[in-house]
Amino acid sequence: MEYTVRQISDERTLKSVLDMCYSILGEHYEGLYSYEAWKRRLDRSYLLLYAESGGEPIAAVLGRAESAESVVIGFAACRERFRKKGVTSALVRAFENNARRHGYSKITLTSYNNAWGFYESCGYDVIEEKYGKKTYCKWI
Repeated sequence: MEYTVRQISDERTLKSVLDMCYSILGEHYEGLYSYEAWKRRLDRSYLLLYAESGGEPIAAVLGRAESAESVVIGFAACRERFRKKGVTSALVRAFENNARRHGYSKITLTSYNNAWGFYESCGYDVIEEKYGKKTYCKWI
């Protein structure tokens, strides 16, 4: 399967990728993960990655700076027919490399149980578990 990893650098692409993420994650988000909040982060497009196949987004890993040393993966989503093919793992690795190159040393994220095995296979360690969610951390 062929796909290309790209950075989101414009509002049209951001909308397309977020529409995909919202459809997979099952809701539109407000506040920290709203369209407007992601739009304000376009200046750090190295933290806004997606995979494209046939001109359409098939997976995404979108992050935000939390501090000068830490970034948060806010969204990680993949269309069902492209899962278990290494696409999201490749996006996570690209995200980690980009974060490291830009001076970050830590990545955190929170996940529900359907993705726990995935993040653990990517080398993330559980630092907290409550309310049916796990918070993960990886030093890069």
